[in-house]
Amino acid sequence: MSLWPAAGWIFGGLYATLLLASLIGFVSQKRSPGPSIDHINARIRGWWIMITLMGLGLLAGPVAIFAFFILLSLQGLREFGALTPLTALLVAAQYGVVIAGLPPAVVLPALLAPRQRWALLLAVAGLAHIPALHPLLMVFLVLIAQASDVFQFLAGKALGRHKLAPAISPNKTVEGLLGGLLGAGALGALVHWLTPFPWPTAAALAVAIAAVGTAGGLILSAMKRRRGIKDWGQMIQGHGGVLDRADSICLSAPLLYYLLCLL
Repeated sequence: MSLWPAAGWIFGGLYATLLLASLIGFVSQKRSPGPSIDHINARIRGWWIMITLMGLGLLAGPVAIFAFFILLSLQGLREFGALTPLTALLVAAQYGVVIAGLPPAVVLPALLAPRQRWALLLAVAGLAHIPALHPLLMVFLVLIAQASDVFQFLAGKALGRHKLAPAISPNKTVEGLLGGLLGAGALGALVHWLTPFPWPTAAALAVAIAAVGTAGGLILSAMKRRRGIKDWGQMIQGHGGVLDRADSICLSAPLLYYLLCLL
């Protein structure tokens, strides 16, 4: 399927889902207000912003997409506390490699501090794999990664009994993880037409994206724990900073990119 009919179906479905979620959130807030409902409604408002920005980026074309991810990388470095003239120069070099059509890669100079090297690896090298993908595969990646987070949240709330990594992320459960993987696989099979593969392969890719995305989230959560902070920033209402939303794609984007090279 070509880009625009596919994107129309995807974004139409996302907006319809968000509209329904917003209505449910509004009614729930009126009937039984509380901090949990406030948190969920804030996340829904954040989703409106993020999906709209992503749609506008696709509509504007490749230049806008690259500019969008360059800005995300710079903001990620800023939240990491690693935005310096040198790291900004390395951002330009990294995306220059991608724009030239070469495989994404990043140089981690020995003179950089460990924090800067981690920042380049996650917020730059990881994110730079996304605009290197075909736009439909880009939509597939972001859709699966973010939907998996939602599936994990819902499954964890409904069925969560066993903590996955209590010292790092107390709210994540084994049942939530399994629900996220199953939900991602089902969604991947449903939207397999975004990929050049049949539904079993797309479902397997979706499960891999969700699994590695969870690992990326735990790594960044461990870093937050070490620093004693709750969120990386407050850029997106209800979602924290860029790294709080990109944690599930910092590692899954390179995974998808290189799996596609092998398939």
